[in-house]
Amino acid sequence: MMMRLGSVVKRFRSHQGRQLQSASAAIHSQRRQSSFLDSITFSVVKVLSITRLTDSLHPWRFSDVEEGNGSGFVISGRRIITNAHVVTGSTYVQIMKMGSGTKYKASIQAFGHGCDLAMLVVDSEEFWKDLKPLDLLSEMPRLFQTVRVVGYPEASPSPVESFPASLQLFTVTANLLPAFQVDAAINNGNSGGPVFIGKSVAGIAFEGLDECQNIWYVIPSPLLLLFLSSIERNKGVGSFCSLGVFTQPMENTMMRDYFGMKEKMTGIVVTRVYKLSRRIKTLMENDVLLAVNGNPIQNDGEVSIGINLEGFIALKKPMENVCFDVLRKGVISQMTLRLSND
Repeated sequence: MMMRLGSVVKRFRSHQGRQLQSASAAIHSQRRQSSFLDSITFSVVKVLSITRLTDSLHPWRFSDVEEGNGSGFVISGRRIITNAHVVTGSTYVQIMKMGSGTKYKASIQAFGHGCDLAMLVVDSEEFWKDLKPLDLLSEMPRLFQTVRVVGYPEASPSPVESFPASLQLFTVTANLLPAFQVDAAINNGNSGGPVFIGKSVAGIAFEGLDECQNIWYVIPSPLLLLFLSSIERNKGVGSFCSLGVFTQPMENTMMRDYFGMKEKMTGIVVTRVYKLSRRIKTLMENDVLLAVNGNPIQNDGEVSIGINLEGFIALKKPMENVCFDVLRKGVISQMTLRLSND
C-alpha cells in the first residue's frame, strides 16, 4: 500500500512539475510577444480612406461615397507605406496612431499599381512624435521562416498581431512580380500592414484567397526597396526592370526536340520581342533562354524556388547586367544584357 501511495505521489509531483514548466514557458512567450509588440506597435498605423470612383463609360457620373480602411507602417524619411488598393480612387485619406482618436490628414506621394504599393506623407508635426521608422530586410526571406503579421483587421481600434506563422512558398502576382505565401490568420483591414521576421519588415500583406483559410500573400521587402528607389528616379511613379520579351514554357518534349535541345537541357523560348524594347537587336524570336547568371531556367520558367524569370529580373536594379545562356539555331552562346525599367 505504501509503495502504491509513493508512486502516486511521484506521478502527481511529475505532473505538477510539467504544468509549472508549461505555465512558465507560456509566461515567457507572452513576455516576448509583449516586448515585440511594444517595440513596433506605434510604428504600425491605421489608414482610412474615402473613395468615390468614376464610371469609365459615363465619366460625368460618380459612384456613391465609400469608406475603407487598411494598415500601414512608418519607414525612414517620415514616410508611410501601404497598399495601393487601400487608397486607390480616394478623395480623402487619414491616418490614425495606436491609442489616439485623432485622425491626421495624409496625402498620396507615390503609386505603384503594378506592385500594389503606395507611399503616404503626413505634414503634422504632432503626428510624428514617438514614431520610429521600421527596418526593412534587403534580402528575400527563406522558406519556412517564422513570420508575424501586424495590422488593423476588420477596423480594429488597435493593432493586432497574428499567431506566429510560416513562410510556405514563393509565387508571383498577376503582374509576374515575386511574392510569398504565409499561413497567418489575416483579415480585411490587414492590407498594407507589415509582415515581420524578427523586428525587421520582411514584406507587406496585400491579398488572400476568400475561398480558403489562412492563405495570404505578401509583397517581399526587396520589392518595396526597389519601388522606393524607382519613385525617386521617376518622380513618384514605381516601375521595375523587365526583359521586354514574351516567352513560352518548354514543357512539351516535341517542342524541345524541335528547337534542338538535348536531353538534360531546360529553358523557355522567346516568342516575341516588344517593338520598343531595347532587346529588339539582341534577343530574337525562337531564342531559347537556358540559364541566367549561371542559374538554370526550368522548362516552366522557374529560376529558383517559386521565382520565375520575370520575378528574377524584377528584383534587379536598372543598369545592372545579367548574363544569359542562349540556344539559337542549335548553337549555345552567352549574351550579356543591361537591364532597364522603361
